[in-house]
Amino acid sequence: MSKIRIAILDSKCIVFPKYNEIEIKLSNKECQNLRGSMTIQLLDRLVQNNKFFVYEIMNSNGSTSMKILYETLIKLLEEKIDIIHMSLSIRNESLHEQVYLREIMDICSCLKNQGKVIVCSTQNRQYCSYPAALDTVIGVRGSILKQNHLYGYCNKKKIQMITNYNPILCKINENKMFFGGNSQAATIATSIIINFLKNKGKDIDLEKCLYENASFKIWEDKMVLFDNINKTMGLEKNFIEPSIEKYIKENYKLQEIYNKDGIANKKYEKIYFGIIEWLEKKYQLEYNNIYFFDFNNIYTISQAFAERWVNLK
Repeated sequence: MSKIRIAILDSKCIVFPKYNEIEIKLSNKECQNLRGSMTIQLLDRLVQNNKFFVYEIMNSNGSTSMKILYETLIKLLEEKIDIIHMSLSIRNESLHEQVYLREIMDICSCLKNQGKVIVCSTQNRQYCSYPAALDTVIGVRGSILKQNHLYGYCNKKKIQMITNYNPILCKINENKMFFGGNSQAATIATSIIINFLKNKGKDIDLEKCLYENASFKIWEDKMVLFDNINKTMGLEKNFIEPSIEKYIKENYKLQEIYNKDGIANKKYEKIYFGIIEWLEKKYQLEYNNIYFFDFNNIYTISQAFAERWVNLK
C-alpha cells in the first residue's frame, strides 16, 4: 500500500513519529504551543506508514493570520498531497478578512478539484465555523464516543463529521498533557480518512465510503455532549481497584473522585497526573488508552485501569 501524504497546518511540532515519516515544511521557531506535537503524536498512534508534511502556521496563542493561511494553501496547490489537515477557524470580522475568506474559499475549491481531501476542525464550543463549514471541506466536531474508530457522518450538514473528543493523554518530552477538543476530533477524523484511502485506494468515492461506514448518520446539532459520559465510558459502580483507592485516600482529599455522578474537572489535572505517575512506577502504562474522562470518579478510574491502562504482556 502506498503512503498517504498529509499536510498538517498547526502549531509547533517537536516530536518524531515512530510509525510514519515527517518533514517540516514551514518552521516557526517562536511558537511555544505544542498542539501540533499532540496532533502528530495521536496520528502516529492511529495510522502507520504515511508521510506528514508539517506547516507550523500557528503562534504561541494557537492563532494565525488569514494571510499566512492563504499563502500556505496557495503553496499546497503545487504540492503532491492527499489530505490537508487544519485545526483552525476564521474570524470574519472585517472587510479585509472577508476578502481573504473569499480567496480561501476559491483555493479550497481548487484543492478539492485536484483530488485533495481537506479536513478542518470546528471552533470549540461553536456549532459551526469556517473553513470547516465550506462545501469543499470535511468539517469535524467532537462528542464523547466509546472508541476512536466510531464516527458520525452526514453530508447534508454544514459540519459533516462527528468523532471522539474525550481528551487523550499525550507525553511531549517529559510533559504530560491531555489533547482534546475539536482539534483532537479532527485528528481522529483525518486518521479514519487515511485508513480508508490506504485500504480502499485513493480513487474511492470518499463521501460514499464515509457515509456507508459511519456508526451513526443522524444527530442533533445542539446535542448535549456530556450527558452520557458515565454510560459511554462503561461505568461499573460496584468495582473499585483497592490499591488505587488506598493511594488516593492517603494522598488526596478529593471528594470529586468518589462522587458517583462526578465528572472529571480540568482544575484537578495535576492530581490525575499524580495518579498516573504513581502507577508508572509499578506498571507499563498504555498512554494511548488513557482518557480524561477515565478520571470521572474512583469507579471509572478502577475500570479503565483494569481494562485499558496497563500492558501486562
